Amino acid sequence: MASTPGKKNGTYTYDTLLKEIKQGIFHPVYFLYGNEEYFIDQIEKAILEHALTESEKAFNLSILYGKDSQVEHILDHAGQYPMMAERRVVIVREAQALKGLDKLLPYVQNPAETTVLVLCYKKEKADGRTKFGKTITKVAVTLQSKELRDYQVPKWLGQKLKELGYTISPEAAVLVSEHTGTKISNIMNELEKLFLNIPKGSQITPQHIKKYIGVSRQISVFELINAIMNANQSLAFRLLLQMEAQNSKGVLNAITSLLYRNFSQLLVTHQYSNQTDRVLAGKVGINPFFIKDLRRSATKYSAQAIKRIISLLLIYDAKAKGVDTWHMPDIELAKELTFKILQLAK
Repeated sequence: MASTPGKKNGTYTYDTLLKEIKQGIFHPVYFLYGNEEYFIDQIEKAILEHALTESEKAFNLSILYGKDSQVEHILDHAGQYPMMAERRVVIVREAQALKGLDKLLPYVQNPAETTVLVLCYKKEKADGRTKFGKTITKVAVTLQSKELRDYQVPKWLGQKLKELGYTISPEAAVLVSEHTGTKISNIMNELEKLFLNIPKGSQITPQHIKKYIGVSRQISVFELINAIMNANQSLAFRLLLQMEAQNSKGVLNAITSLLYRNFSQLLVTHQYSNQTDRVLAGKVGINPFFIKDLRRSATKYSAQAIKRIISLLLIYDAKAKGVDTWHMPDIELAKELTFKILQLAK
């Protein structure tokens, strides 16, 4: 199995690192860290798939866990010579739970050329107060695996589904992101339900999301947000009554979060209203497809009203967390907030 040695340190993007691995380029030490597990797991999976053949794995692959291992144990595995293969692969999962990480530094600063050591550190970053935290990103090949921001999820989702042989409508992409949040592992778990029921080559629609993922309450929240943004008072309160009948819980937190994002984007829309849709989309940080909706909402609320609404949302966000609610039901607080916002519409 021929391979090309890569440089021994540096910060990589996910796509660049994955491309190298598929090309057979491996490094002595990888430090994969961050609060998004998905990218770390995918890089580990790619190394396992491409660094060793199935027959080589029997004698040349060690998978260890930080909470169950000692540094000396890891060094012992990393220091062994490969048997009938070009390299050994040592994977350390949950490396953030490993005690005495500083003891690894002499090895990672002068690693064995025939070993690929992969440290999967599922935490935002290593403690910068320790020698390990100060040094590891300078001497290893590193990947920071960040959670996506909410506005990035629909675009990422579209790209990922394209790789998997599907397309998705913009509305469905937003619906998935609002149902699952920004954690990619959660998103992929939900998508598996779609893959079992929808053939490749299909476009995923909001109807598919509702049928196979089951997000009826989230669809109500999604529709409520649209009703508020369009100042449709009768529809907004009809949806709130439906949610009350469903005994929806946690709805205030979802509403304040989504409305804060939407009205913040609307404030930017007012500021750059004379720009083209593409320029405005860049300023707001969303797909140009949704700009027409923002421009329409901008006719319903003035910039001054939006600033007052954002202040209201901060107050009700605190109420959603139990501050000064006087034990009012979640749905009643949601009704109160909706009424106050709609009173500020033009």
